[in-house]
Amino acid sequence: MKLVKEQFTWSSWDDGEYNFDIQVSTTNDSDQTVELIKTSCVLMSDAGSSVGGSFRDEEDVYMEPGEAASFNVRAGYNVLGVAIGGDPSTVKAQIDVTALGREFFTLGELEVPTSEKEVATINDHKEVSGGTLKILGATLKRYPKDDDGDTRVEAQVGLRNTGEDAVQKAVVKMILMDREGSQIDYSEYDEIIPPRSSVFLEPSSYTKAGRLKGATVKLTVSLFQPIEKMALLLDSATKED
Repeated sequence: MKLVKEQFTWSSWDDGEYNFDIQVSTTNDSDQTVELIKTSCVLMSDAGSSVGGSFRDEEDVYMEPGEAASFNVRAGYNVLGVAIGGDPSTVKAQIDVTALGREFFTLGELEVPTSEKEVATINDHKEVSGGTLKILGATLKRYPKDDDGDTRVEAQVGLRNTGEDAVQKAVVKMILMDREGSQIDYSEYDEIIPPRSSVFLEPSSYTKAGRLKGATVKLTVSLFQPIEKMALLLDSATKED
């Protein structure tokens, strides 16, 4: 996979500061489906100094093998004109992009406890992702009603990475459903998991206490791992139309 420049433009409100818009495209030449793009960008003056940028940014995509997609790369805001000699066309942008695939697992479904004095649990441990990630069960609990009659339902899920590579993104999703199976709400909690370490994720939702009679929660886990890493250096930015 390689990056192709689609847009590198600048704009200004005549206040001595500049913003840059970047769009690139790529074609998935791997044999896996890409479902997430992570981007980072550092803007540099013609002399070589760093003057702006952004990192740990994400774009949701869906690219099956052979498919192409374009996406924006955030570049930060308000680059000082004095830092770039007053000429935004001389600015360069170092872009790094990681394309990631997703593994999806259903952890289980739990009945919402009838009071804050009870919990529901999943005690089984699952080894997934080739055995390098362990899902360490789950606990579901609820909190007392507040003055508005709302109640918080919270899931607690532990994930342990036993491998030598970081899990670039782990997402625990909690779907709260009423007794008829209709979705009330959902919540997600995500983290990077470094090698040989664990995380503790706690998605939660608020709703009226009365809606929790007979309610259930479905828990899922999504793991995002790199498929391809790409880089591109842009120059010669043009003025935005």
